[in-house]
Amino acid sequence: MPSGGSNSSISSGGGQACSNAEGEDSGSPRPLRRDRVHTISDMNPASRKLHLKSAAAAKKNSMKDVKPGISPSFVFLQLYYLGKLGGNNIEKPVLLPTHLPEMQRAMRVLDLIRPQETHKIGVLYVGRGQHTEQEILRNSFGSLRYMLFLQGLGSVLELSAVSEDEVFLGGLDAKGSDGKHVCIWHDDVMQVVFHVATMMPTKESDPNCNGKKRHIGNNYVTIVYNESGQPYSINTIKGQFNHTTVEVVPGDHSTNSVGVLCRPELADFVGGGGSPRLVSDTNLPILVRQIALHADLASTIWESLNRPPHSPYASNWLERLRKIRKIKQMVTDTEGTPPNLMDFTDMVDADKWEKSRAGGSGYWQQFLA
Repeated sequence: MPSGGSNSSISSGGGQACSNAEGEDSGSPRPLRRDRVHTISDMNPASRKLHLKSAAAAKKNSMKDVKPGISPSFVFLQLYYLGKLGGNNIEKPVLLPTHLPEMQRAMRVLDLIRPQETHKIGVLYVGRGQHTEQEILRNSFGSLRYMLFLQGLGSVLELSAVSEDEVFLGGLDAKGSDGKHVCIWHDDVMQVVFHVATMMPTKESDPNCNGKKRHIGNNYVTIVYNESGQPYSINTIKGQFNHTTVEVVPGDHSTNSVGVLCRPELADFVGGGGSPRLVSDTNLPILVRQIALHADLASTIWESLNRPPHSPYASNWLERLRKIRKIKQMVTDTEGTPPNLMDFTDMVDADKWEKSRAGGSGYWQQFLA
């Protein structure tokens, strides 16, 4: 039959091909051939690794906007409904009348008090033979050792890329009028900004450098890298708030002399007038930063005691608590609720401290009852 002949021809051809293959390599196994529809497609190991990496990167990018932590509203609801906020009317939360202008102003002032400790410190470079305010402020660069000192003092960031809500700038304009870069340092609870005069623009329209002095002259502490060859005077940069100057005089063999100049009222707190310290270039930024931070904290406390309400500064956390208590006092006084006498922040008030010293231990019985 024709069909049978056709099959015989195919079988015969197949047999001849197999016979030839066996003749060429009798020890090789006979290959199994399948149609495409019976195979399972899978990527090779190298492609699989690339696929896993891209999937992990996509997942990481999708989680960037997710911030960890607990919502303050959730914590408030748990404390409120579980009765953890106390049983009397004074300790229960009150609804603030945010529609009133006075309350809106008080809330804006509270937002200005950051939860971290903040410090702003000026940095000046004094070149060879310079001694006037204008000559010092007009410097746009310094020596190589000065630049290495700045690198160790903090991190240099672009002002345009910094968010003012996250980074404390101490009044610097992020739009470019105060320069393109800023030097900052921070840890878990503190943010420090350095107002570096050489990083601020020197404008021909401002020959007296009032733009630089507007920031540096309003800082309590100024770091002076003095290469003039003569002692620096604390009154060189005139200003109302220049309380302390940390003077760095570079010497031979990578050593530096670090001294502190301050107002007489702060000499006992910042160690002004003592013998200069000798320190290497490597450890210089760490020592100068610590001295400047201690001097700035001492100056802040001294200023708080000499202006109303004469309450000693302790930290931004306590300042925020005082402001929150004052806002609550505004509401409770309006509603006719008696003031809270258990505010522990009053214990650090200067007047009450003098009263406690005069009245003896009986004064504290109202807090221990």
